[in-house]
Amino acid sequence: MNSILSLIISILLILSTSFNVSAINTNSDELKNLYVENEILVKFKESTNIHNEIEALQKIKSYKLKYKLIDLKQLITSTKDDSLGLTRIYKLTFFNKINMEQIVRLLMQSGDLEYAEPNYLLQLSASPNDPYFSMQWYLNNVGQCYDYPICSPRTSDADIDAIEAWDLETSSNIVIAVIDSGLKLNHPDLQGNIWENLLEVNGQPGIDDDFNGLVDDFYGWNYKDNNNQLQDNFNHGTPIAGIYAERTNNLLGASGICSNCKIMTLKVTDTNLFPLTFVVSSINYAINKNAKIISMSFATPSPSETFRTAILNAHNAGIIMVASANNDNSSILRYPAAYPEVIGVAGTTAQDLKWTSSNYGTWVDISAPSLDIFSIDRLGSYGFNDGTSYAAPIVGGVAALLLSKDPSLTKAQVEQIILNSCDDIYPLNPLYIGMLGCGRVNAYRALIGIPGTLLDVEAHDGYVSGQSDLTPGGRVIIG
Repeated sequence: MNSILSLIISILLILSTSFNVSAINTNSDELKNLYVENEILVKFKESTNIHNEIEALQKIKSYKLKYKLIDLKQLITSTKDDSLGLTRIYKLTFFNKINMEQIVRLLMQSGDLEYAEPNYLLQLSASPNDPYFSMQWYLNNVGQCYDYPICSPRTSDADIDAIEAWDLETSSNIVIAVIDSGLKLNHPDLQGNIWENLLEVNGQPGIDDDFNGLVDDFYGWNYKDNNNQLQDNFNHGTPIAGIYAERTNNLLGASGICSNCKIMTLKVTDTNLFPLTFVVSSINYAINKNAKIISMSFATPSPSETFRTAILNAHNAGIIMVASANNDNSSILRYPAAYPEVIGVAGTTAQDLKWTSSNYGTWVDISAPSLDIFSIDRLGSYGFNDGTSYAAPIVGGVAALLLSKDPSLTKAQVEQIILNSCDDIYPLNPLYIGMLGCGRVNAYRALIGIPGTLLDVEAHDGYVSGQSDLTPGGRVIIG
């Protein structure tokens, strides 16, 4: 690319720091048609022999498209395992809005590409809307009620049995990549639980000490603004991080499910909608930095090939992925939750009923509480949140407890244990049989589902098959 073209592109990109989208109702299935109107993603065939941006630009120019191309970027420059060809995906940016169907057809006629598709937009799965432990009904539901104008009665034990689970495991430093709106890094109830990129933290300021192309990515990266500023301006990522990793027994606020886990912050948005490409880059970062869990509280009805490739890449790396089913009260598939490599999470209430707005369907894997979820906020305080956005990290937190208890567990084993240990909520939800996954997640039952787990009979006295002589204080090995 010559210097004049590079200068023009740089100026245009500086002048255009936001993406343009069509003005349609994003609360409906019309979201399927929502994408960045002047961008397209292409994946070159391996046989095309494209190895860098210069070669890709020359190839695209040879197609003589009628639209003015102002930028071409390789979406992922390096990854641990490129067997799926993630580095062969490029993002094309045009000067004006393009006719998407027409340009996809023209590009595919070249025979050089595996696919060409829009840069789809994703939507966060939130609805508007240790002194506080009693407010966290989803951890320990004793029928408690709060000072609301209208207080719906809660059902005792319609929770994830967190207290019982913590008797078995209180978590270790499992790294969880939260792809979202950023984080209140200095929130008092998260201190000590922020993931650190030690090569950068202990390195030289202004230098790419870990040679990943990102300067001073101390705690993650902001892919929206392409910098290391991770502040949460939308109050979505911070509550999700809190559900995972609020410190427990610190005489402050609330309690996270895995209170020693480390949050890797990957910021992709300041609003409700954001491009797929930010998420794909974030997934690759999580892979390269050895995250164990990826948390995605957003959705799209568009089954993108680029998204699928990124998900498969994380799956091949053994990373557990959880995603929200979204909040449309619809059975239409939502991605990434509907991908088989991802645990798709629907939402329930404090009565173990399907939350009114939660999506549902045979593509859902599991359900978790999603109404009145108490957590930290971006202002340094606390608040209640609704949405399947907050159900997904509850399941992810249980996965982290399992990995803490037994680090040798594989991705497939963790998923199987979680899905085999649900509480059956279908008697309470007869209209949704088979559409809320295995039922509501249960952390305690998941932990005792690990083969070889020692169960304290003093707290859980009862009959065990083949061992009727057990007494309180004894122990039994599960599995």
